[in-house]
Amino acid sequence: MCLQTDGYVVYMNMERMHLENITTLYCMAHARRKFEAIKDMPEAARILKCMTVRTPLRRTSSMMAPK
Repeated sequence: MCLQTDGYVVYMNMERMHLENITTLYCMAHARRKFEAIKDMPEAARILKCMTVRTPLRRTSSMMAPK
């Protein structure tokens, strides 16, 4: 089972509990905002660039999903 979260501290505590059969997934939009806040740092700028390259792929794959 997967649990997608936005980084809310309660969910991070659940991850620390090492609950069996639960994989934690994070929201890319929330992650992107964290990196945009520090985009002047070279590593953050590189990560943002990678996220930007992946976004069109994500949009395309969601459009191909069965209805």
